Amino acid sequence: MKDISNISSSVSENDILFMIRPEMEILNTVINIGTILNSIKKSAKKYLVFIPGENNDIIGHLLATSAINSFHVKTLNFDLIPIDIDLLSLERDNTLKEIYIEKDLTSIDDLACAFVKFENCFGKVKYKYIKGDLAQNFSKSVETKENDMGLNNPDEILGMIFDFNMY
Repeated sequence: MKDISNISSSVSENDILFMIRPEMEILNTVINIGTILNSIKKSAKKYLVFIPGENNDIIGHLLATSAINSFHVKTLNFDLIPIDIDLLSLERDNTLKEIYIEKDLTSIDDLACAFVKFENCFGKVKYKYIKGDLAQNFSKSVETKENDMGLNNPDEILGMIFDFNMY
């Protein structure tokens, strides 16, 4: 998928931009709207932008229905660092299902990446207290991301607590 950072130069006022979460129900609605718009506004480009990013099921569905030919598919990757009790499921609705049922730890990796970006903005967290059944996965992912991305901010934050317990 292409990044959206330069999309403003390619979208005209007659074009249509759908910014959606990567959920099947929403996608099917947009595909139906896109089909209707094809007959009304033939010259308009239709952009389909996934926030925070697409997943394999969504892209597979677009390919299977041939709807991918009707849209310019983009992705808008950004990091959410929300202040809330359940950090994981705020960005993605199905995070707990992905992690505990499907054994897909992508959300943990995304969270680790966002955390390292946080450290680059505000300073390295000296003491990270991580507890719960995903603590080791998160800790290893943070360590890898810190090494890969590097830390450029000389400031330091004393400590932070990460709780990955299921309630």
